[in-house]
Amino acid sequence: MIDQRDAGASGLLVALAGRELTVDAPPRGGDGKSSRTVIQLGPLSPDAAEELLRKAVPALTDGTMESAASAELCRKIVERSGGDPLFLDLMVRAARQARDPTVALMAVPDTLYGLVQARLDALSPQEQETLHLAAALRMRFAERWLAALQPAAQEMAPPWRVLEAHGFLEELTPPPGRELKFRSGAIQEVLYESLLQDQRRKIHARIAPILSREAEEQPEAQLEEAAAWHWRGAGDERQAIRWTLLAAERAACLYEGSEAIRIFDEALANAVRTTEWEMAARAALGLGDLCRHRGDFGLALGHYEAALGHLDQVPQEAVVNGSMTDAPLRARILRSRARAHALTGGAAAAAPLLAEAIAFLSPDGSPDARRERARCQVEQAHTLLDLGQPETAARAGEEALAASESAGWNSEAAAAGAALGRIYDALGRWPEAEAELRRAAARAEDCGERSIASVCNINLGNGLRTAGRFSESLAAYQKALIWAEQSRDVEKEALIWLNLGAVHLSRGDWTLAERTFRAARADFEAMAHHLGVTVAGCNLCDTLRLVGRIDEAGGALDAAAESLNRIEAPFVSAHLMVCRAELALARGDLAGAADLSREALRLAKESSYESGVRSSQRALGRAMLESGDAAGAARQLEEAIRGFDDADERLDAALSRADLAAARAGGGDHSAAVALLEQAAAEIRRLGADPWLEKIPIPAQERAPCDGYRASLEG
Repeated sequence: MIDQRDAGASGLLVALAGRELTVDAPPRGGDGKSSRTVIQLGPLSPDAAEELLRKAVPALTDGTMESAASAELCRKIVERSGGDPLFLDLMVRAARQARDPTVALMAVPDTLYGLVQARLDALSPQEQETLHLAAALRMRFAERWLAALQPAAQEMAPPWRVLEAHGFLEELTPPPGRELKFRSGAIQEVLYESLLQDQRRKIHARIAPILSREAEEQPEAQLEEAAAWHWRGAGDERQAIRWTLLAAERAACLYEGSEAIRIFDEALANAVRTTEWEMAARAALGLGDLCRHRGDFGLALGHYEAALGHLDQVPQEAVVNGSMTDAPLRARILRSRARAHALTGGAAAAAPLLAEAIAFLSPDGSPDARRERARCQVEQAHTLLDLGQPETAARAGEEALAASESAGWNSEAAAAGAALGRIYDALGRWPEAEAELRRAAARAEDCGERSIASVCNINLGNGLRTAGRFSESLAAYQKALIWAEQSRDVEKEALIWLNLGAVHLSRGDWTLAERTFRAARADFEAMAHHLGVTVAGCNLCDTLRLVGRIDEAGGALDAAAESLNRIEAPFVSAHLMVCRAELALARGDLAGAADLSREALRLAKESSYESGVRSSQRALGRAMLESGDAAGAARQLEEAIRGFDDADERLDAALSRADLAAARAGGGDHSAAVALLEQAAAEIRRLGADPWLEKIPIPAQERAPCDGYRASLEG
């Protein structure tokens, strides 16, 4: 470009542009100073390149595309161009001349093909071969992979170093573990698409084993998915699906939910297309487990049904020595299906599924079969406890723990310990439960089993809360919440909030308890978790009743009962019946309260729900006390206190002693009443649950003569 300088100035303005501009000696003016300015034009920054695109192509900003889609398209184009202004210019020109600019931007324009090909033609045959191999490795790759593909070419100097100097490749990550990338995605696309199909297949067949060996030594989801892509390019579909499944399962283990779903979907589609039914079953199982973890139980059950259907397509030749080779996988699907039922209160539906799963697996079978058998027994232990069979549940859990410990399966041993801790607590064996839960939690944390660690800490928090160790209980729940959030397990998160609410209720923080129970109930409702909705509703009812909001408490309990109708959980039925009895008592329906308490007691005994038995006895004693039957009330309350003491349930024991004090006062034994009340008040204060002192009952007819009773209450 030549331009006349401004009037009054001498000389011309001369501008030259080129790839390389060299001048032997810089021209100088009359004053001896250089009259030349050299401006080096490098690639545009990603932000500058995107700004150029948005200004040059109105379709990116005029609302034709959603903002997220527009941003993603810009990102891809910037990466493809490498920031090269000439590449960007050619892409923009092609887009502006097309009927649909956004479609044109997604493709490499013919003009750019020609420009790239002209640069490639100037390279030596060895340099071109190296670039084609690199192009098959995709946009970014480890230098060691390229080296493994060209071992003989490195006798003097790696050939890709020249390509870096020419601007085709650039360093992405420095040594060690050096990574390279194409400076322009367009170059990589042109190179790859210029390969014939047979050439691509042969190159992929060389790359796939290299990446597979590395993935076996250092398992990573991205590396496994890359290996799958190369196996597919090599024409080995079975290996491609296998590595895709490994990548999906790895992503799921790392709690990368959306990424795992994407890869499982790909594996499932390809497995069904190629009739690889066992791998299709694995993919459907993986999708089901991810749905279950996020609380979508209906969709999870659908995936489990599909998984069993795929497994049924496996040819009958798969039966070996009378035992199906897919037995561990079939049992695992049944176990996951049972778990989904159990989480929504369907313990009765879960039990036969687990029995069927265990029947598939011999205790003397393969290591995989024996390990899956232990996992099924752990799940069976939880289910039997929910069905009111704690002794049988304990035997199943103990057998699973013994098998896991003898085989060195730490994850399974931790899961079995978590189940046993819960069962021992239900049996009133809290010291054993605490020791087992702490041991299981340490095991789970050591082997990185976040979900199991969360369960251990939830169960530990429950037992500590029951024992009145509220600060320790909160610490356990907080640790459980951290593990649950890291594993993105929304069901456990909601369960933790439910239990945190129970701690707040035990401490007498009615406002915080209400808020937490409502949040937990909302979370359970969102995932159609009827068991959780029922328990959260019962606890919310108790909280509202205690602060005198009787009508709201009744509404919460009615909603809980509606959820309970959708599941079969006898122990929860007993819990809800106790809530009904206490609500009836608050409304003044003394006969109704007594009848409901007796029904709750029957249900709790039938389901071996010992905690429910104690709560029912206390509710019945309170109803009888208000009805004037002080002697009958005392008998029920004494039974409840013995149970609470045996189970180390200190707050409930203290509140029951306060109720018994009222019964003794009602029977005229004021000295016994005062002693009981003083004992109860001291324990409540020791537990840090002072607001409960306001809830201690004093029969109206006894208030005047029982001055010591009132004095003790007032501290």
